[in-house]
Amino acid sequence: MKEQKSPWLRHSKLAVVTAACVGLIATPTQALADTGEDEWRADVTSVETGVTRGYQLEYSNGKVYVADPQWRSETGSFGTPENTPFEKDDQRSMRTTFSPYGVEVDPDVNGETVLVTTTARQTAAEATDGKYQYGGGVVVYSASQGAPTDADRVFRYNDGSPVFSGPRRIAVDKQRNLAYVTNLGSSRSNAPENRDGYITVLDLTKRGTAAVIAQVTVPDAAGAIGVSVDEANNLIYVGGFKDAGETGIDTEKLYVIDGSKLVKNRPTDFTANNGAIRALDAVVGGNARPFYDAATKKVYVSAYDASTITVVNADPANAAEYGKAVKSIKVEGTAPDPSKPRLQLGTNEVTVDAARGLLYSANLDAGITVYDINDDYAQLEFTAQDGTKTREIRGSGRTVNVVLNPANGEVWGSTIGNTGKVDIFKVTGGDATATPAPTPTPTPTPTPQPPAQDEETITFTTNGTAPGTVTLPKNWVAGKPLTVKGTGFTANKAGNGARIAVKVNTGGVSAMPEPANSEGISDLWAVIDADENGNFTAEFPFPTPDNSNVTATPEPGTQYDFAFLTGSLGVGTDRESSIRGGRTPKVTVVAAEAAQPAPSQPAAPAQPQAPAQPADPAATSNKVWQAAVESFDTGVQNGYQLALDGTSAYVADAKWTTGKDLGTGKLVQVNIADRKIVKNHDFTQLRRNDGKFVASEVTTEADGKLVVIDAKTKKVEGKLSYLDLTRNDGTGKKENEPFDWSDFEAATSKSGVRSSFSPYGVAVDPDVNGSPVAVTTNARQNASVASGGKYTHGGGIVVFNPNKGNPTDADRVFEYEDGTPVFAGPRRVDIDDARNLAYVTSLGARGEAGYVTVLDLTKRGIDSVVAQVPLPNGARTVGTAVDSENNRIYVGSLVESGKLYVIDGNKIKRDAPKDFTVNAGAVSELEAVVGSNSRPTYNAADKRLYVSSFADATITVVNADPADANYGKEVKKISVESTADGQRAQKSTNSVAIDNERGLLFSANLDAGVTVYNIKDDYKPVTFTAADGSKYTEIKTGGRAVNFGINPETGEVWVSNWGDSGKVDVINITKRTAKPAEPSDITPPANSDELTKLADGGLIGEQDGNTVTIKNIPVADYGWVHIYGYSTPSYTGAFEVVGGQTKVDVSGFSVGKHFLAVYNTDGKFLGYVPFVIQEKPAAPGTGNTGTPGDTGTPSTPGATGNTGDTGKAPGAAGAGTGTTSGKGGSTLARTGAGDLTLPLALGVVALLAGAVTTVAARRKRHC
Repeated sequence: MKEQKSPWLRHSKLAVVTAACVGLIATPTQALADTGEDEWRADVTSVETGVTRGYQLEYSNGKVYVADPQWRSETGSFGTPENTPFEKDDQRSMRTTFSPYGVEVDPDVNGETVLVTTTARQTAAEATDGKYQYGGGVVVYSASQGAPTDADRVFRYNDGSPVFSGPRRIAVDKQRNLAYVTNLGSSRSNAPENRDGYITVLDLTKRGTAAVIAQVTVPDAAGAIGVSVDEANNLIYVGGFKDAGETGIDTEKLYVIDGSKLVKNRPTDFTANNGAIRALDAVVGGNARPFYDAATKKVYVSAYDASTITVVNADPANAAEYGKAVKSIKVEGTAPDPSKPRLQLGTNEVTVDAARGLLYSANLDAGITVYDINDDYAQLEFTAQDGTKTREIRGSGRTVNVVLNPANGEVWGSTIGNTGKVDIFKVTGGDATATPAPTPTPTPTPTPQPPAQDEETITFTTNGTAPGTVTLPKNWVAGKPLTVKGTGFTANKAGNGARIAVKVNTGGVSAMPEPANSEGISDLWAVIDADENGNFTAEFPFPTPDNSNVTATPEPGTQYDFAFLTGSLGVGTDRESSIRGGRTPKVTVVAAEAAQPAPSQPAAPAQPQAPAQPADPAATSNKVWQAAVESFDTGVQNGYQLALDGTSAYVADAKWTTGKDLGTGKLVQVNIADRKIVKNHDFTQLRRNDGKFVASEVTTEADGKLVVIDAKTKKVEGKLSYLDLTRNDGTGKKENEPFDWSDFEAATSKSGVRSSFSPYGVAVDPDVNGSPVAVTTNARQNASVASGGKYTHGGGIVVFNPNKGNPTDADRVFEYEDGTPVFAGPRRVDIDDARNLAYVTSLGARGEAGYVTVLDLTKRGIDSVVAQVPLPNGARTVGTAVDSENNRIYVGSLVESGKLYVIDGNKIKRDAPKDFTVNAGAVSELEAVVGSNSRPTYNAADKRLYVSSFADATITVVNADPADANYGKEVKKISVESTADGQRAQKSTNSVAIDNERGLLFSANLDAGVTVYNIKDDYKPVTFTAADGSKYTEIKTGGRAVNFGINPETGEVWVSNWGDSGKVDVINITKRTAKPAEPSDITPPANSDELTKLADGGLIGEQDGNTVTIKNIPVADYGWVHIYGYSTPSYTGAFEVVGGQTKVDVSGFSVGKHFLAVYNTDGKFLGYVPFVIQEKPAAPGTGNTGTPGDTGTPSTPGATGNTGDTGKAPGAAGAGTGTTSGKGGSTLARTGAGDLTLPLALGVVALLAGAVTTVAARRKRHC
């Protein structure tokens, strides 16, 4: 740029005169106390701008231009509300709802109770256009809300990919307000990107996707299903899903995560925490659900597949035994009705009452069993009032999980399914008896026989390269299983059977829960593994609301068809098979017959009820136990888990919406004390994860503009709006118009950040053919849609005359005629105002070099692009600075090893605006190493470059004088040492500016404010003194300081603030020097007469008693002046000037008229002011009273009394008889003023009365 000389000190005299005139009615500024040393002062004034998202500013010709890139933002409402009915009977929301299965509670998160729920069966298929098959939904919200909102949902990242992959269980670290959520991952199904199972860590102080702070992948592809937390040691125990039978290798381990090693700032990285998790020695079984108990320092691992509970040492202080199994307990449950299909009798979850030494196991259809920790884990046997014995406590349904209330030892149990009840189990007793109660001999229950099925069967041959045959009955007896046989279902690998997926009515009827090995296919009825010959015999249970998604028991006449499919399951295993398919003919439901004739063909016998087992030796101890069960209704339609927080129980209801019924998804909050329902936390208003766009709302209104401020008045002069510019997104809509959501895909929000032209950076050429031209950049704009997706990195520039009003579409510069982008991440712009050229840096697309675009500011639109200059070495450009005099353009790079480049403007060819190679020879590399992410600023006064390196927090001073042998070499390296509060605070140097008048270098350091360096003192940081005397080096601004503009007329430094502070700041820097000694080189005039022959210098004196304020002194703030007193010159002292004035104590002067002569510290005479010292009134005398005056005649004053003796009281007034009394005698004070006239005498009287007298010397003051 052209050198802008800073004559602000010269102009400051005028400013002082103005201040002095104001000072006649304002209280004079008090001079600060002298400290005996030089001091710098910094005053910051904030100016309101109306900017909503500030970035850069530019000072030009008395105006300050502030960029505001505020773009429009909208949030899309995606997903149909759960309480929306379906149009078809076979539709359901099981895979999209957020209605809760699992629940956990943190009772104190910043004073709030926070609930965490999981939706285990949600997929990501619809919402991500089928890209991800396995997902999951979690909700985190405060109980005080009464119900969650859409903002509380956690399910996908910003790119649409799912956060979860089959979430199952939750554990909460109440000490740290963290939740750990298990994910099955690829151990169960087609996980996103084939992810292994993992743990998702949630910060419960946050909401939505922001709550996700870490992912921890479980080793061995074991998956993750259960989790428990040891808060004291910050250890998290994880149970794997797979067992040895599924993989052929031993993966039935228990895993532990060291919470202190978690990386919590990379929430999408599934490898960052590989070092935080390891396997323990204990083998615990597959499908494992650990429960950590702090009192016993053990983990109790319920393994569903093996139906075992493994007790593991969890005391880290016991290094020799830590992580090893202590005990393995086999859980063998019995069924109340063995004829019921698909019974689940194994352990599903455990809890521990350490106070009474009891271990509880929830065993689904087998109720719960209890074990005595203090008696080698002996299973308890309970004695009823009638003396009968039982080893299982039956609740109201299938007990799925159990939670201890430690306050009273009650164990709350939830039931899976539609019983609608919660059970409270109370175990009492444990007292010794003389003789153990006898164990009754069990009686086997006869095996019930199903009614005969229709003798007619169907044989069906599948399609495919290796067809198989299926034989099944034509009729299906209501309520009874259906036996199906198959042949020819071999795997591709010889000697293995295929894995077969079975669908009913093309998936319209599916099993609940999902069949094992379904691998994320959500609509299966069964999964069958054929034997090594490809044969199988399977028994399908009759569909009911308890075991499937049907809403009512099928009536006779209902028809079903089956599809036996291979090729999609077992891929990559020995059971992978060629593709087969096809649907069988219909099977018809028929009523069960009253009688049970012998079946026409043998059927697989139903499982007989297991006889009551005799108590094992440990169970025959002499303790007597009793059990009681209390059940109460909750209104839950599809129950699963519950959680307790000390005062309330929260019961999950996962009932989703179907084509026939609306869902009832909720958390039922129950008062623990009185069992009454407190409230239902409704989940049915939450939007499903079905990817359907519903509506959008504006979250941020567009407000892009360039704010123009008058630098003198500091008032906003105008706002140049960018809202009428058309976005670069191909829609043809302007920045203030709504977005088009027809292509919403998986996005949850839209904004103009990538398509807006609203300004980030700004530079102004003050004179382009007589008018100013502003150049603004939008750094984050992508390439336009016109580029056909070939280019993702673009950028938007606007070149316009701000005096003509708002910019128009014709002022935009962003793409060539063929749609290719002109820019690739434009960052900074500098102007050669001697040639009316602008230089814009572009980072360059990833993997490509950056470049500098040259714009001719006499032109508009794409015509203004006259050249492209690429940087060598693949460098990516950031900052740029122009030396107009030598026609050189300096460029800083982003990530290279601190290189600085220079472009010779004389070598730029400006006739090939699309050629990115023709100007390669115009660029050269300088010797100085300046740091990466560098932003140079050229200073013509000292021919130096000041290069701010954001990455290195340094400012490198570089010789930029082409005539010097050291051109391009480093002169000085300044380390910017700044401080700022906040974990994510940015405190590095972002840009610099130079004040040549005072030799100061300013650095904008974002959150750390502004630091200043003294160029004349080897670039040392300037230390400022506050009003209270404290010292500081960082000037805090109203926001995050980004860049500067210096007013050359006043020396004011304007600072822009990044973000929403809405302010710019104006910094005034003043230097207070140490008090000088009496000068030896000043010879003042010999006397008053000689002094008054000189000019008074326009100084003004105001006297108030013994204080004279001298105003209109042409010295900068905190400068000093030497003052001599007259009649004959006497050195009065050195006085500090603030606001153009100083105060002098004249109490030591004699009575009479005097003068004060003023000199600056360079010995220059500045002027003088007069003042007067009046004689003090005489004290009352002791002489005789004067003779009274004669009596006056009417209307005639009495005669004046006689003058009293010198120093004595005046005579008393005469007693006149007229209307006016005689005046007593008086004595005039000695003034020493010689021939003072009556006006002066009157002034003296006024002064004695306390008035302030202003004395002007020789000439009249004009203000």
